[in-house]
Amino acid sequence: MKVASGEWQIGCLLAVIFCAGCGRPTTERAQNQFFGRFETFGSFGTGAGQFNKPRSVAVDGAGNVFVVDMTGRVQRFDESGPYLGAWQAPETTLGRPKGMGVDADGHLMLVEPHYQRITHFNAAGKPIRIWGKRGIAPGELEFPRAVAADAAGHLFVCEYLQVQRIQKFDLQGHFLKAWGAEGSAPSEFRRPEGIGIDKDGNVYVADSCNHRVQKFTNDGVFLSEFGRPGIAPGELSYPYDVKVGKWGKIYVCEFGNSRIQVFSEQGVSEEIIGGSGAGEWQFRNPWGIALDREENLWVADSMNHRIVKLIRFRSTHAGSALPDESGR
Repeated sequence: MKVASGEWQIGCLLAVIFCAGCGRPTTERAQNQFFGRFETFGSFGTGAGQFNKPRSVAVDGAGNVFVVDMTGRVQRFDESGPYLGAWQAPETTLGRPKGMGVDADGHLMLVEPHYQRITHFNAAGKPIRIWGKRGIAPGELEFPRAVAADAAGHLFVCEYLQVQRIQKFDLQGHFLKAWGAEGSAPSEFRRPEGIGIDKDGNVYVADSCNHRVQKFTNDGVFLSEFGRPGIAPGELSYPYDVKVGKWGKIYVCEFGNSRIQVFSEQGVSEEIIGGSGAGEWQFRNPWGIALDREENLWVADSMNHRIVKLIRFRSTHAGSALPDESGR
């Protein structure tokens, strides 16, 4: 039986709702095959280095870490943790930003869903470029949620509400391609929330209310999918973000299960990190993730009002993992 668009959106929203001191505590976890240490940054509040439900995190090639939260601020940190500055999103009356990425020029891209636009900033918070037009026609935006860039400079944006789709743009925001529709078949979506790009330019979509990740070519040809509702390895609950590392590992941020799950290139679950809680190696409704240049994983741990940095073991190209020389 086909469910009306409004019905599944309300059901998804209700399910998400019901899922629901500064410092850097660090702990070792020898049994973890990808990450050896767990660090946290921030606490609840509106001051410098504090967070109110951080929603997205991004890391640029220079090691700047950007975090946006429900205050509408973008805060910038050094990758070792120190606070470097902040700026406010241009407008927040209609709603707050959600979703960030880094473009081919190294600029931060901020998604403003309620204003149907993408704003590019330099590291100091100066707007470089703004694009996007409200609407559902090709090239227009309807409640965008995430943005990602490939190595060639193409930009990919996921949207939901009246349209459930992925759109491809050039670096200036000119429309190139669109695919997707509402549903649960291949190339269909129900609230796509996150996008990741692999080294070959393939596009991965966190199809949140279908509890799966879909993989496409750079031009939108469906390749594969993995995930189904549940808590067992390989199962997903409201995946809100997906990122792909340089050795092909796929990292999925599960809002519903409050965990990070690591998959192989073939979509086979290899490790589960976390579970609901506020302690070490735990999360509460994480919203977004980012990989830095050393493939450490940064997590916007929303309901714990903090950012988590999972520091990986040094990995060889063959995939084996050993602690690096600095103990990280």
